[in-house]
Amino acid sequence: GASRFCKKTGSRYNKETTEGKKMSITPEEQLRLSACIQEISQILYKNTAPEEIVTLEGIEKAVRQQMLEYVSPKVALFLSKKSPKQSKGDRAHSTVV
Repeated sequence: GASRFCKKTGSRYNKETTEGKKMSITPEEQLRLSACIQEISQILYKNTAPEEIVTLEGIEKAVRQQMLEYVSPKVALFLSKKSPKQSKGDRAHSTVV
């Protein structure tokens, strides 16, 4: 398929539905993803102790800990349901986020 440009962002996107081809997020999906990320950020911030986010190092640690605890397991679950079946030899090289 031909590339398209988002009128709002000017970014290029290419939505392919043929198996084996890369699928790109549409501008509408980008907006929805951004809104969801903002909502997740607000929830995680609200549930972070103020003393943990005083320094850049503290912010990085808090974000990393929360991503590992709350976000990554859900993404890994999604990936495990969506990924193509692996051959027995491929399993030794696979990693979970």
